[in-house]
Amino acid sequence: MANAGRGLNYGVDITFERFMARGFYYMATASLFNAHFRTADGRWFDTRYNRNYVLNLLAGKEWMTGRNR
Repeated sequence: MANAGRGLNYGVDITFERFMARGFYYMATASLFNAHFRTADGRWFDTRYNRNYVLNLLAGKEWMTGRNR
């Protein structure tokens, strides 16, 4: 086993966020990326974590409770 390879990672991240308004909020993120490595003999392969994209969505609502609301 020899540590003679090379790695190449590149990508872009985008985030949309809405702060609390009338108790609602949300956030959406997207990542587009590539992750490759080159072996000592010059061949390129995808890494284990190269999924090409990731999407995340988060949303919520708050309700006021109690005497003072």
